[in-house]
Amino acid sequence: MLKKLIKFHTKDVKGVLSLLVGNTVSKLILTVGVFFLANYYGVDNYGIYASFLSYISIISVFATLSSENILIMLKDTKAIRNLFSGVFLISILIVFFLVSGTLIIKLINSSNLKLTQSLIILCGVGGILTAWNLTQNALFTKYKLFIQTSTGFVIGAFITIISQSFFLYFEVKETGLIYGSLLGLTISFFYYLKITKSRLSAINFQLVKQSIKQHIDIVKYGYLSGVINSIANNILPILILTYFTSQETGIYAMANKVLVTPVILLSSSFSIVFFQKSVSLYNFDKRKLLNLTRKIVLSNAGLVLIFLVLINTIGVYFIDFFLNKNWHNIELYILILSFWIIARSTVNPVSTIVMVIKKNHYSLIFNIYLLLVNFIAIYIGHLQENILYCLGVFSLFSGLGYFVLLYFIFKSLHEYEE
Repeated sequence: MLKKLIKFHTKDVKGVLSLLVGNTVSKLILTVGVFFLANYYGVDNYGIYASFLSYISIISVFATLSSENILIMLKDTKAIRNLFSGVFLISILIVFFLVSGTLIIKLINSSNLKLTQSLIILCGVGGILTAWNLTQNALFTKYKLFIQTSTGFVIGAFITIISQSFFLYFEVKETGLIYGSLLGLTISFFYYLKITKSRLSAINFQLVKQSIKQHIDIVKYGYLSGVINSIANNILPILILTYFTSQETGIYAMANKVLVTPVILLSSSFSIVFFQKSVSLYNFDKRKLLNLTRKIVLSNAGLVLIFLVLINTIGVYFIDFFLNKNWHNIELYILILSFWIIARSTVNPVSTIVMVIKKNHYSLIFNIYLLLVNFIAIYIGHLQENILYCLGVFSLFSGLGYFVLLYFIFKSLHEYEE
């Protein structure tokens, strides 16, 4: 089916299948594991954990400098190894300044930032580990080491859930989920490092500068857009924790996880390989780009739509059965967020196409819009003192934004068929 849909070369198809298996297994381990553990850790602690994950997701994108995309675009082996090595040092420096700035804000105004100083530092550690893992995964993609990437996903997920269960057993409820997640990231990092350490080299900063300058469009638009996108996609749990309660943060985060997981499973395994394939088509046969993109969009959105129908009908009964009474109105949260999910599923697997066709400003404009939607949604929800207003505004306007972005992507691809 995959081969018929996207017509990748045999090795690319195997790569997609390998990533799909690794992603599926790891995400299922994390989703099912945390789904059960969340009941015992409590809604409030899960809300803090969700905010922690949001912080490290944002920090990691800041730290990579879009190196994962530049690595895939580079052709010279020496330049690839040099940039790969340079990112390890650069990411530490970036995260150091980010964490230091956050700690200063915490000292100045501790009332709004509800994470403790120690948790802020742990966010920095998690951000560095995530950034390094993303960079190593990009290097694996460059050399088509898909099985190694998948194995790292599974190892990290397995260690995370085992560690979180261990901390729960010893009644470390406030930080057990966070410590377990950090252990999973750490073990994944060392597994990847065992494979990539031979590609580390002495850093030539002049060559790093040249590599970045060679693909300055990626940094100029892609990096800024990626940072804004990461903030837009991850800031809501942080804002909900700031302006509402940790319990409401936990319920939102669980609803989000139930909905987003299948989108990630279907999208992420295709997106990186789609990036490589779309680059090839752009260079040699641009007319096929539209057909490839359309097939992936329709297939992904169709599968997600089926999931949404199921989760909003029979699925809510299973959720109510497994989660205790503290997860108030989670089925309503899921229903409200469903429009955002179906819209997001149309763009996620092909989002890198804007980089390939040199329309990075599309993503930049969209991500600025999405970030504004988050702040407007939290403002309206806080004004009405009702989180459901916040989620409704967020789902409606972010969903519309995704559809508009998709329209402009297809409009640009149509030009290559003329």
